Formats: sequence, C-alpha cells, structure tokens
Amino acid sequence: MSQKVKTILNFSFRTTIVISILFVLRSFGYSASEDPNISKGTNCDVTEITPQKTIFPAAGGIGGINVKAPEGCSWYASQYCSDCLWYGFWDGMEGKGNGTITYWVAENVFERKRSGKIRVSSIPSGKSKIHRIVQQSANWEDWHVLTLDAGPRKAKYGRAGRSTSIALDSNDKVHIAYYSDSEDAVKYVTNVNNRWETLVIDRRIDRLPDITIGVDNSNKIHIIYNKCNRRWDNWCDDDLYYATNKSGLWQIQPVDSAKAVGQYSSMAIDTTGQLHVAYSESEAGYSGYGQARLKYARQTEGSWVSEIVNSSSNLFATMIHLRLDYNGKAHISYMDYNTRNLWYSTNASGQWESTELHERTGQYNAIAIDTSGKVHIFHSPQDWGLWYTTNATGNWKTELVRSDANWFNSAAIDLDNVIHISSFDAFNGVLKYMKVENGAWERCYVDTQVDSGRYNDIALDTQGNVHISYHFWSFKNGLDIGSLRYATNLKKN
Repeated sequence: MSQKVKTILNFSFRTTIVISILFVLRSFGYSASEDPNISKGTNCDVTEITPQKTIFPAAGGIGGINVKAPEGCSWYASQYCSDCLWYGFWDGMEGKGNGTITYWVAENVFERKRSGKIRVSSIPSGKSKIHRIVQQSANWEDWHVLTLDAGPRKAKYGRAGRSTSIALDSNDKVHIAYYSDSEDAVKYVTNVNNRWETLVIDRRIDRLPDITIGVDNSNKIHIIYNKCNRRWDNWCDDDLYYATNKSGLWQIQPVDSAKAVGQYSSMAIDTTGQLHVAYSESEAGYSGYGQARLKYARQTEGSWVSEIVNSSSNLFATMIHLRLDYNGKAHISYMDYNTRNLWYSTNASGQWESTELHERTGQYNAIAIDTSGKVHIFHSPQDWGLWYTTNATGNWKTELVRSDANWFNSAAIDLDNVIHISSFDAFNGVLKYMKVENGAWERCYVDTQVDSGRYNDIALDTQGNVHISYHFWSFKNGLDIGSLRYATNLKKN
C-alpha cells in the first residue's frame, strides 16, 4: 500500500475515533463550553488560517498552513477534492489551539494545471475554513510525437519498438533500428525519401537483442546487433552481427562468434568511417551466466579485429555504452551485473584502463563526451535516483542530481557542450527530456501517455534539435502490445 493511501486511511480512522468520543461524551452531558481549559462564553472555532492559497510549480514541493484557534479548541484537517492522490499530509492533521499543518505536493507531469483544497474543521461545530492549492502544468516544449510501427494489434504478443537506436545523417534525415517481437526481427525505419519507410533487416533473432545504428560520412547505414544461434536448455549462445547498405544493397556478416558474445553491444563510428564496437563475452559459454568480460572490436579493411578490455575476476559486463572523443578514442560505461557497480574503460592513453566508479548505481547508464574530451555519465540504481559522474574538473566526481525514478537513460552533447538526456520516468510512466547547460538543469515531458518511454535513444541534428526513439507498451484485454514511437522538438517535421 502506498504512503499516500496509508495517510488517507490513517486520517479517516483518527477522525472517526475523535467524532465517536465526542458523541459519547456529549451523551453524558459534556459540551465544549464546559471544558475547564476553555473560558466560558468562548467560541470554540478556528478563527483564521494563513495563507488561504498557495501556488506550486510543476515540480511540486512542501506547503504549510498556520491555524489560529482559541486555546484548547480542537480541529482537524482533511483533503477536499475529487482526486486527492497528488497531495497529502506530512504533519499536523489535527490539533488544539494554534498549530501548523504541513503537506506535500507531488510533481505534475501533465499539460494542465490542477487544484485541490484542504479543509480545516472545528470540533465539535464542524465549521471549516478552506486552504486552496494550485499547481502549474508541466514545462512543455513543442514536441511532435509519431507512431512509426504499431505492431499487429490482434497478436497476443504484438510488440514493436523495443531496443530502439536512432541516428541522423548529414541531411538531418532520421534512421531508427529496433526489434519487433511479433515478427522476431531486427527492423529499420527512415524518412530519407521524405516519407517513413520500414525494412526488415534480419529474422529469427530468438531473443530481445541489443541494437545500435550509426550513419557514416557518406550517409551509409550500419547496424550492430546480437542474435541467438545456439540454445542450451534455457540458456542461449549469441553471436554478434553487423548489417550495412554500404555497397548499395543490404549485407549481413558476423563480427564475433567465438563463444556467447554480443550481448549489451554498443557501436560508434569515427570521422574516418571506421566502426568501433563494445560488447560482452560470457566465459561460461552461455549468455547471461557466469563471468562476462568486456570486449572491443574495430573494423579495418573489411575485417573485424577484437580484443579484451576488462576481464576482472567475477566481472559480468552489462548495459554497455560506447562513445568516441574527437581523437577517435573509445570511452565505455557499463555495469557489473554481479555488484550493480558502475565501471568505465578507455584507451585514451594508448592502452586500456578500467576504473570502478561508483557502487550499486550502474544500471541504466548513459555516457557522453564533450568537445574537450571530458566524460559525462548518467546512471541510476534499480529503484530511484539519477546520479551524475564526470571528470570535467580533472578528478572523478559523483553526485545525486535527481531523486525520482530515471530508467533507460540516453545522453548526447552538442557543440556548445550542452547535455541532452532522454529518460523513462518510472514513477509517472512517461518519457521526459532533460537539458544541462552550465550546471543548470531544465526538464520537460515529451509523451505523457502512460508507459511511454522505455528503450529510448536520443540524437541531435546539425541544428541542435532533439530526436528521440522509444517504445510505448500497453497490456489490454490479455494482449501484450507495444509500438515504436518517435518524438522531436524540430519546429517543422
């Protein structure tokens, strides 16, 4: 049971007891005017509450009400609204004489104002005074939202749009790769011909893959993904695959098939068009079991060369994200599944160096590199909070920047070193966007339909406009369905 529901139930119980006691006392001839603590002739009602109205921003906050009443005169506070779940009491729900009521107001993620009331009632007369609460709507930019693949609506598992990855070419055309559960396929969608066109890249994936898409300087498309090729009871051995239309036709080739490889893969393309891929390799030979070391592969002259980055004892490298700096050096953030700790590896010095950065907060990590080569990592534990780790000042520094739930984080940095983050707000079940400029945080909500925003990925075009691919999930009438969605703040889309 939630804390807000407990608060309401506790209030109702206490109020019932108070009124019942007063009823019994009055049946024996008790009246408030005979209370020895109250002077005879005193009107035992609340005389004033201040303030009578409080306006809150969309972020919510803590409010207070000062109550004035004669000494010994009892009163109680109650919510007075049709939907009271977005505010509630911290302290002071009932009292005698002068007192203070403290209440909280939750964040408003919707594109409309909302209002509520707190009623302060005198005992036993029941006369009341009203405190009004007004909360501003969420900070919204002009976002455009499109459904690009709705999936088959009548299938029991009609999902489309998980494991999305987005990239833009030099003409600011959008390219998205994603997984379709209903077709068990890696798919690709683009508006390069000024209309949305969808293509199946590979079928019989046999599991939810990790997918990354990239566009080179010639606007050719490159997609990296893992695929289950060998099953062992409930385990699966993956191989890592690469698909491209570089030759004019789509071609698929393996990158690494040594053991159970390719899970949690991430790709980046340097300025020369060379591909770089980070991924895991399971030591036990079964994906998802035992130790998984971090590997790195480069494509040189059409062939792939791989090497081990981190094979620390008991490390299970998951949730891997790779970015390149302006010198083409690799920077990788990832989580150790066994400890949930955040790790970071780089070859910026000419050889691989790995560092364990923070405990138990490595899940949903996202990495971005600024124009000075400084690293910015945003990461979340499994439950609540958004942590920010950076070496922008020289040494590594980690701080908690948000206390709400931020899952499936993705980050990008523009040429002015402004950080852009997309995230699934797990508390409200919506897609949100955050911007960090010179240490100042701004945020707004992109899609507030419940369960919008999982598996999101963010990219910036040449004008600094934001583009986000993500998954919308729904479970209705026994059908597990979902769709691929795309959002942008581009004024003309």
